[in-house]
This record gives sequence, C-alpha cells and structure tokens, in this order.
Amino acid sequence: LDVNVGWIIDLHCLLVGKLKSTGLPFSCAINELSLSGRLRVKGQLHPTCYAYFGPMAISFLAPPVIDIAIKPLGGVDIMDMPGISGMIRNLISGKLIEDLMLWPKEIEFDLSQAAREEGVDQG
Repeated sequence: LDVNVGWIIDLHCLLVGKLKSTGLPFSCAINELSLSGRLRVKGQLHPTCYAYFGPMAISFLAPPVIDIAIKPLGGVDIMDMPGISGMIRNLISGKLIEDLMLWPKEIEFDLSQAAREEGVDQG
C-alpha cells in the first residue's frame, strides 16, 4: 500500500552536548518538526484474527521533505541560515531516512504483540 503522509508535531526538545573538536558545550531547542512524503506500507493480516496485522514494514519511496526548527538557546533558528540548513536537512534525510528506510530498505516490526495484549488467540 503506497500512501502520501504528512506529519506535523509541535515538538519541545532540548539537545545538550559537547562539540567533538573543541569540547565546548552547546545546547539548542528543537521545535516544530514536519515530515511529508510517499510511504510504502507492507503488512500481513494476523493469522487468527483479521482485525489485527502481524509482521509489517514501512519505507519511503523517495526522500521525504523534512522541516524542523533548531534554535540555540537565546539564538535564532539555525534552519533559517543558508548553507547550514541544507547541511542539516541532508544529514537528516541522508543518514536517518535514506540509510534506514528509503525503498528497498525497510523498517520492520511485528504487531502481533498488540494482539497478544488484547487476548487474541494466537492459534
């Protein structure tokens, strides 16, 4: 099943770390994450209860469009800065999406656990 997806979340996350090269600490807020693209969903019906799915897999058919707000504490949105925003988008799209779940690569999961928790006969 191929579907167009759009996901928008008002995210409030604080990222704290140290720069590898200098050891200087940094912190920034991550807000307003949105993602849109064409997603392929594959699944098998549960063998004993057709209201549930068993094994499933998802992958993007093309790199999705990702928008995110990243603001150093007390600063401006880094994603509004030319060059840096493209580098961050490429990192997210390339490393997180393309390496893990761009077709033919898939993220697989099994929803049979949900059926077990609901007390569905596992056959």
